[in-house]
Amino acid sequence: MKKRKLDNIAKQVNKEVTKDSTPRLTFNDCLNQTKINEQQKTIDNIQQNLYLMAKASVDNKSEINKTNDNLTKIVSGFERLMDMITQIKENEKLTFALFNEMKNGSFKVFEYLIKSSPRNTALDFT
Repeated sequence: MKKRKLDNIAKQVNKEVTKDSTPRLTFNDCLNQTKINEQQKTIDNIQQNLYLMAKASVDNKSEINKTNDNLTKIVSGFERLMDMITQIKENEKLTFALFNEMKNGSFKVFEYLIKSSPRNTALDFT
């Protein structure tokens, strides 16, 4: 019904428009152009949305990478801290061993430390 009504209006407008011989847009041409314009707006909106989605994806990936870098720094800092704690515990054990040896009059650990350390020939005066 609506289509038939539009067609009748289009025919009437076309008759009126074509009375003089100068070429003009017909009602159907205007209607088609309006449809094309609406389709182009829809396509533009879709393209804009796709662009925004792609940009957000890139931004999110960038943020994820920054977060991963920060987590890596935190973990490596934690690993260094754990290494330091382990070193402190080992030094503590060594200190107790040396203290016990000194208390008992034995210097085996102390002699081992001296032998195992690399010699600096620049300080060798013999």
